[in-house]
Amino acid sequence: MFRVRSLIVWLALLVPTTPAFAYDLHEGVAAGLQVALNLSAMNLPEDDRITRLVHSGAGLGFAIRGGLGDWFSLESGLGYQVRGTKFEDVEYAMEDRPTRYFMIVRVRLNYLAVPVLANVHVPVSEGELRFTAGAEAAYLVSGRVTLVGEINDARGNVSTGLLPDERESFDAGLVAGIGFDIPVGDEAALGFDARGYLGLLDTLTVPVTQLGDETSKVRSLGLVVTYWLPQRW
Repeated sequence: MFRVRSLIVWLALLVPTTPAFAYDLHEGVAAGLQVALNLSAMNLPEDDRITRLVHSGAGLGFAIRGGLGDWFSLESGLGYQVRGTKFEDVEYAMEDRPTRYFMIVRVRLNYLAVPVLANVHVPVSEGELRFTAGAEAAYLVSGRVTLVGEINDARGNVSTGLLPDERESFDAGLVAGIGFDIPVGDEAALGFDARGYLGLLDTLTVPVTQLGDETSKVRSLGLVVTYWLPQRW
């Protein structure tokens, strides 16, 4: 109980009832340039032999944000996002060849994504703390599934190449995150956001060794940096 009271008192001292800076960072309609880094994965079947690894990706885009009073705003835009996954199969045994394999598969999917987000802004010190939630739709521009290595322990053979796959053209999912905007100069702002993406559609079907063809949904966690231009409309 003491910790809860201390937290409430701390927030009351930290967050003023009116903005502490000369202007609202989200007033009017603003445009911004974005760069993003993310770690993504896909929901693979549960199996002790498979080790799931994350795929590092990046993105570029622009955003438009319109203020709705002192505490709320709506945000959208267009971004190029690279997502995917990587996994290892430590035991890939064929019926006619009782040898063990070590297999690494890398999935890379390139999307044009359009988010629709709602923001709640809380003035903090010289900036704004922001809570974000919404949805995102994405169109698959290109992609590939690559067999990075397949090693026969008995013979030491290594092979690489592209694996057959079936990709869906569209993906959609939910977005949630937390961010912070700080003033830059007179009216520009710099935003830092940690955002999570939860894909709702099966986007890819790949042959996963002995487990058969598996469909997968995308999950990602990323950092988005936005430079909000000083021009307001």
